[in-house]
Amino acid sequence: MEKTKGNGFSYWLKNVFVPHYLKYTIVGVVIVGIVFLASYDWLMKKKPDFTLTVASIGILREEDMTELKALIEDEVGDANGDGEVLVNFEIYIPTISGLQDDSQLGDGATGTNVIGNGPEGDLEMGAQILRAFDTSFMAETGNILYLYDDQLINRYPPDYYEKLADFGIESENPVFYKVNDIPVFDRIFVVDTGYFLCLKGWSESKQNDKEFIENYNLAARVFERILNAE
Repeated sequence: MEKTKGNGFSYWLKNVFVPHYLKYTIVGVVIVGIVFLASYDWLMKKKPDFTLTVASIGILREEDMTELKALIEDEVGDANGDGEVLVNFEIYIPTISGLQDDSQLGDGATGTNVIGNGPEGDLEMGAQILRAFDTSFMAETGNILYLYDDQLINRYPPDYYEKLADFGIESENPVFYKVNDIPVFDRIFVVDTGYFLCLKGWSESKQNDKEFIENYNLAARVFERILNAE
């Protein structure tokens, strides 16, 4: 018997699927592809054993801090047990022009003010980077040890940090330790800008969190190791 016209697959594909469902299928495939790639990237991304967060209006590049990174890697080791030693530097460098008053950097953790008198593009970029830094500071509980220059230490009030004396660290400033004269930093810095290490304040919500406690103790150990480095 001859097949009835219009009942074949090619007829359905041409007259039903293509005009009515093709575009939705393409959109669906694209969405699934994006989700797959994002999930793959997240799953394959290595979790760092330790993160040092750097915030400075001067240029500090990770490639200039290889000695410091090696020192931290030696102290940290494979802290998360994944078979690889990975130390991450999160570096925030606002592009700020015409800075008039360093108090402009001190609006607290939610401060997003535009800074200085430079070109509008530079100012907006600087503000965006500071907002990203604020988000990291408040949300990333695993980021504990911070390196600031003498402008960025005004970004947050002192009570956002731990008192160094509680960790047996003597310092002229109760929460910031000036590191310029420490040998490893003296070999990094080529300017007279003051740089300071500090420990982000203890999170009360994490006081019984074993992983957070281990991360905090590790940060304190790294701090001590840096101070004692030759």
